Amino acid sequence: MRVKNWVLIALLVTVINSANITNAQTREIPSPFKNKVTKIEAEKTKQTVSNTFKKATQQKNSKYNQAELKVNPMEDMNNPLGLLRIEEKVNRAAYLTKLKRYAEAEKEFKEQIDWLIDATEHHTNLFKVLRNLDNADAQAGLERELALQHAVLRDIAIYKYANLQILQKNYKKAVELLVDVVRSQPKTELGFSAYEKLQEVGFTFKVEPELEDAALQESSAGDPGQVYKIGQ
Repeated sequence: MRVKNWVLIALLVTVINSANITNAQTREIPSPFKNKVTKIEAEKTKQTVSNTFKKATQQKNSKYNQAELKVNPMEDMNNPLGLLRIEEKVNRAAYLTKLKRYAEAEKEFKEQIDWLIDATEHHTNLFKVLRNLDNADAQAGLERELALQHAVLRDIAIYKYANLQILQKNYKKAVELLVDVVRSQPKTELGFSAYEKLQEVGFTFKVEPELEDAALQESSAGDPGQVYKIGQ
């Protein structure tokens, strides 16, 4: 009797285990990685959005950079080749002259004038090349304008440098510089000022009205085809 009971119990346990195994095979078992996969997918999505934002920002910044490149570099104080930067150095040399720090002013004037002479020539050469190319008229015009701007600043620097020479009683050097300014700027206020300086140092003088008429008559008698007035 006891043996039969043990047999029945063993059969019952077997049936229960078999049922549990069947249920385990048929029901969905929650994966312990499901939440982690979700987090990974979320991180991927977040990263994708972040990259898209960064790319858009970089494109936007790129456009700003392109806009910044359109700004005239000649007007950029941080540009060592810019006209404003060179003008600042020329003015500094003039200020050093007022302080009677002549040696420092001399060095600064020479450096800036030498560069302005070279830069004017460089831009002029670029203008000559570009004007002969197709579809380069605008750029050629730019180089011509830059050559003129450098030439004007060059002459201003030379005029101020001539004043330094006068203060140091280097009159012959001052005359040479002032004549260059008059030749370059014959019809401008700067050219007139340079010619007045030549009069002040005694290199030339102003003709009085009655003397001017006599000079014209004499010039006309000597060469009827060439009558010049001083200042023309």
